[in-house]
Parts: sequence; structure tokens; C-alpha cells
Amino acid sequence: MIRLVVFDLDGTLVDSSHDLAEATNALLAELGAPALVELAARVAFMNMSARMNIALGIHSEEFALACGLAPLAERSAVSGAA
Repeated sequence: MIRLVVFDLDGTLVDSSHDLAEATNALLAELGAPALVELAARVAFMNMSARMNIALGIHSEEFALACGLAPLAERSAVSGAA
């Protein structure tokens, strides 16, 4: 059973820019520009939402809990996190 999937879309772990470009071109060829624009807008909105949650002190959407994964680390009172 898969318990964790890591997405690295900015080249931190792997230089995936070529693969991303190929996937984008395939999507563009199959679905057309409007679908690509809609996808880009949705990704931008999700990114903005995640940044806003962090700014508001919301650091988790409980995905790990929903998947039954144990926490990687406990938050300490010293860090100011609740």
C-alpha cells in the first residue's frame, strides 16, 4: 500500500523541468489552451491558499491524519506552535 507520495515540482530534489515541459505540451496538444490556462489558475489559487494558511498559523490540513500516518515530529511549546 502506498502511504506517501512526494511531489517535487520546483527542482529541489530532481531537475524535472524537461518532464514538466513535455507534460505541459501534451496537455496543451490534447485539451487545448483553455484547459491549460484553467489548470494554471487552479494551481495558482491552491498555492495562494496554502501561503495564506501558513500566514494565518494554519500549518496542516490533516492529510497525514486522514491517511493514518503518524506525525513526523511533535511541535514544541518553545517554537510558539500550539
